Amino acid sequence: MTNQEEIETLKKALELERATLRTLLEIVPAGVFGMEADSETLQYYNDLSKKMAQRFSFLPDSAHAGMLLNENGENSTRSECPLMRALRTGENCRGEIVGLKNADTGEISQIELRAAPVRDAEGRIVRALGCYADPGEVSFTLSSNVLEFITDAFFSLDSEGCFTYMNRPAEELLQRRRTELLGKSIWEEYPNSTQSPYLENYERAFREKKTVRFEVYGAAIGRWLHLSLYPMENGLAVYLQDITHLKEVQTALQKSEEELRVTLRSIGDAVMVTDKNGSITFMNPVAQELTGWAEQDAIGKNAQEVFHIVNETTRNPVVSPIDRVLTYGVVARLANHTVLIAQNGKELPIEDSGAPIYDSGGKLAGVVLVFRDTSEHRLMEKQLLQSQKMEALGRLAGGIAHDFNNLLTAIIGYAELIETEIARPHIVMQYLHNIQTASERATALIRQLLSFARQDKPRFVPVNVPQLVEETLPLLQRLLGEDIELVTDVQGSSTVMGDINQMTQVLVNLAVNARDAMPGGGKLTISARERRLAGADLRYPRMPEGDYVELKLQDTGTGMLPEQIPLLFEPFYTTKPEGSGTGLGLSICHGIVQTMEGAIIAESASGHGAAFYILLPVHSSKESKQPAALQQENYRGTETILLVEDNTTVRAMLNQALGVYGYTVLQAASGSQALDLYLRHAGRVHMVISDLVMPNQSGRELVQELKHLTPALPALLLSAHIMSANAEQIAEDEGIYFLAKPHSLRELLKKVRTILDEAGTE
Repeated sequence: MTNQEEIETLKKALELERATLRTLLEIVPAGVFGMEADSETLQYYNDLSKKMAQRFSFLPDSAHAGMLLNENGENSTRSECPLMRALRTGENCRGEIVGLKNADTGEISQIELRAAPVRDAEGRIVRALGCYADPGEVSFTLSSNVLEFITDAFFSLDSEGCFTYMNRPAEELLQRRRTELLGKSIWEEYPNSTQSPYLENYERAFREKKTVRFEVYGAAIGRWLHLSLYPMENGLAVYLQDITHLKEVQTALQKSEEELRVTLRSIGDAVMVTDKNGSITFMNPVAQELTGWAEQDAIGKNAQEVFHIVNETTRNPVVSPIDRVLTYGVVARLANHTVLIAQNGKELPIEDSGAPIYDSGGKLAGVVLVFRDTSEHRLMEKQLLQSQKMEALGRLAGGIAHDFNNLLTAIIGYAELIETEIARPHIVMQYLHNIQTASERATALIRQLLSFARQDKPRFVPVNVPQLVEETLPLLQRLLGEDIELVTDVQGSSTVMGDINQMTQVLVNLAVNARDAMPGGGKLTISARERRLAGADLRYPRMPEGDYVELKLQDTGTGMLPEQIPLLFEPFYTTKPEGSGTGLGLSICHGIVQTMEGAIIAESASGHGAAFYILLPVHSSKESKQPAALQQENYRGTETILLVEDNTTVRAMLNQALGVYGYTVLQAASGSQALDLYLRHAGRVHMVISDLVMPNQSGRELVQELKHLTPALPALLLSAHIMSANAEQIAEDEGIYFLAKPHSLRELLKKVRTILDEAGTE
């Protein structure tokens, strides 16, 4: 066969298919029409579609010349037209019953619309085909054969409620043969139908000539049914769907939801659920208790209004995990040191986690937030932190004793040498200088230990990072031991805002962690450098742009496995053997760094050591907490000072020193003696200096009593007691000056002169 013959054969086959299609369109008991994608104009493919178009004034250039009504009898929009939806979504639109209203006559008819897209060889939608039928004429336009093969049950009633038609699915659903029912009344054959909602809806469909849909339980057949009643000229067309399985699923779902609600209401954590807009839809009793909001008052409100959180240290608002989940669709948690402010103003430290809720289509539908009050956990953590400090101090005991013995040996030795060299003043002065140097070293060691052991509330001040590292080295070296080399590489002079004691705690915890990873010895390198983040950083992806100080602690220990690193900062997680540690050290470091708005991460490989990086934002002020060198000043005075000290040796030394510098000193060994002296010298005492910790009456209580007599009386408290480490803050809050022991004579004299000058004494 030649190519021309093949073409002719294909043409004939195509013409035959077209003729078959035209014939099929004419015998199909429904109007068939189409809409072009580019022009949205209608085309009519059979006589029934043309008759329907004439009846309802459809025009060839419009898909909406007649008015479509939705099932509520309201005007539908252009986007609700099945043809338009098929063009837009590419999906089939099946069996939608709507009302069609003639724009000129107001005539309304119920029609069933179906539509489907037509695609070209490349898969593009070029047109949509649709068909419609008038259920009011269904018994006349649809053959009984067609109705036999539809999947839904169907029967028709005349105006008296007698059966006029029933298809096979209806027989199966109603459990009666059509030969038994045709011509008989539905009210007599099914007496329950005379009860509501059957009779009420049937009469409504007859009366209003309007489609009515409802669900009902068919007691006679033991099934749940969904009924659609379509008015005809002389009766009703009734479609039935068996929805028993759907009802069972709904019941199971409702039961599951109720069980879930009961569970959520009974668990110990607070639970809050929001929709996709962040509005609250559920709160369990614990959430109501912590927030101070009743569920009925909170429902529908934005979660930010109910879940009001701020940073405990800065008091700045904190981005809610709910907002993070709604924005990124991932699980989100709060940073440490977040405070929930309840409706009544009560503040609670909390921790929480927010997770996305997805619907069956995979779209974000809301957020579930779980949070808890961590007040008790905070207390336990504080106690464990102090216990850890004491444990570290215990490890330091041997090294401290060694250092103190060396210092005391030098002091005692030089004191004895002075006795032998008393005739040579220049040699005596050299020995005295050496004694002073040894004493200053002992003083620095004591202060460092007191600072490390204190339990104060964090006090954020400008801290010079290189200077802090340098001053912490002796403490770290004693912790590490002689078999671990400690190396530093500190650059720059940047200052950060932080608590000195907490920052020291971070360095100590990381050093102890490094030491435990190097049981056979090794090297720990501490480095610091200034960095600027100008964009997204791979190491610190969540940190904003700005200037930072980066601390790095690198050890040569055993390292860690990759799967261990993400868990390092979890409370109580540890890679150490049982009995070798609580696992809180790194968690505490993480919490401290977060309060400083910084970041801490770990990098490691098994057998190749570990590195911890700490990134802290630079403080704009260059001031640091560490004191500058004392200037040579005139510390002399002529004022009268009431000196209260229960230690005889210390009292005698202070009395002599103050007297040498011109002050008149009234000495007392207790609070009662001091009060008696003050009253006997009324109006002549310019200042009181008292030890803080004394028998019977503390220095603070004494000063408060004296200030009750003379509110403007300057007062200075001295203390060497470790449990009084927070006395400085207490004293400042009450307008009292404080100086910790041990201190040099120069520090005391300068403090006294400064206080008196500020008070304006003469």
